[in-house]
Amino acid sequence: MHNITTNRLYRICEWIMRLATLNGLWLLGILMGLGAFGVMPATTAMFAVAREWIKSPSADVNVWKTFRNAYQQDFLRSNTVGGLWVLLGGFLWIDFYYFHNQEAVVFQVLSVGIVLLGIFYMTAWGFLWAVLAHYDCSLKQVFQNAFVTALLHPFHSLSLLAGMILIGGMTLQFPILFLFFSGSTYAYLAMWLAYRVFIKLPNSGLSVASV
Repeated sequence: MHNITTNRLYRICEWIMRLATLNGLWLLGILMGLGAFGVMPATTAMFAVAREWIKSPSADVNVWKTFRNAYQQDFLRSNTVGGLWVLLGGFLWIDFYYFHNQEAVVFQVLSVGIVLLGIFYMTAWGFLWAVLAHYDCSLKQVFQNAFVTALLHPFHSLSLLAGMILIGGMTLQFPILFLFFSGSTYAYLAMWLAYRVFIKLPNSGLSVASV
């Protein structure tokens, strides 16, 4: 009994260190890209590390090497995808702002529709980075697979949305979590959910990335 408890405590401490280390690398990657140009590749690299943990739970993953390779290899692609994604989010926000400030009922209904699209957009966000980390595919296929995954797997999408809200709420309550766990915990959750879908699609026609 004592050994079981000790092993469990060891595993908990090990995962705390793993997530804290990965979160630190994520923040470092953001700084290396001068902020705006570092967020996207650092996030993709963080998802790539989470993917290796999920793919090979018992393997000794070289976190720094995996992160660095993914960061360098996907720097331009990640920034391109991220830029387009932010632009799409901007269009949604402008549409919502315009419709919400109109008095006609039809515009109010449209604003509700934009809110629902916004929720779907935020859910697909996690799957977007999972696709980037897992597949070596074109930009069109990245967006297509992120949206299809979010749309056709509502349980995974709702679980990811719930996790996003929980992590976001805890981070607002305890901001220190942002420095150690928020990003890496979200990446692991999103990658775990997405990987459950990816392994069921062996004939998707997409090349699996190697990091």
